[in-house]
Amino acid sequence: MIRTATLETILAVLFIIVLLWSFKLLFTRRIEHLGRPLIIAVVLGAAFFFVQKIPDDTIVFEDIKESLFPPKTPDYRFTVSKGTSDRIPVTKYSFPEPGPRLKIRIDDSRKFFHIHDVRPLNRILTYLDLPPVSTGVEELSSLTGRNTDNGIYRWDDYPLGVLIIERGLCRNRDSADTFHCIQAITVHQHRH
Repeated sequence: MIRTATLETILAVLFIIVLLWSFKLLFTRRIEHLGRPLIIAVVLGAAFFFVQKIPDDTIVFEDIKESLFPPKTPDYRFTVSKGTSDRIPVTKYSFPEPGPRLKIRIDDSRKFFHIHDVRPLNRILTYLDLPPVSTGVEELSSLTGRNTDNGIYRWDDYPLGVLIIERGLCRNRDSADTFHCIQAITVHQHRH
């Protein structure tokens, strides 16, 4: 794991070194050798741009790999139930175990899990033909102080209304893997 600010500094220093190398080749009139530093400068510039787009303050190799080569979304089993709550249309997508993986991060208090990276969640929302979310959220219990809100994430500014994600702990029997997963996605739609 490396801090994105550190990686940006390293890339900027390397970019400056390559630029100095290019200027040296220009001043010594060795223009035929200028292609290599220009290609390296383009790669470093693209890497710098990529690192600036990372939402987290730290980065791991898995994040880079996932950004460059997004994993294929598996076919998930789910059930859809529709109803109303206070005359507001509600659609709930329930996932049997093992549900889709949820990328969360524990906070400094070591009590709550928050969603910072929304890319895995957006892949599932896209899979369900729902609009993506633009920002992560904190676990609802960290805001309300109620134990009943553990494992709940809420977006009040969702394009369709209110989006609620319920987190669970899933076990993949094939690989004996245990992970945080999505148990249900609920959309409380805007009143028309």
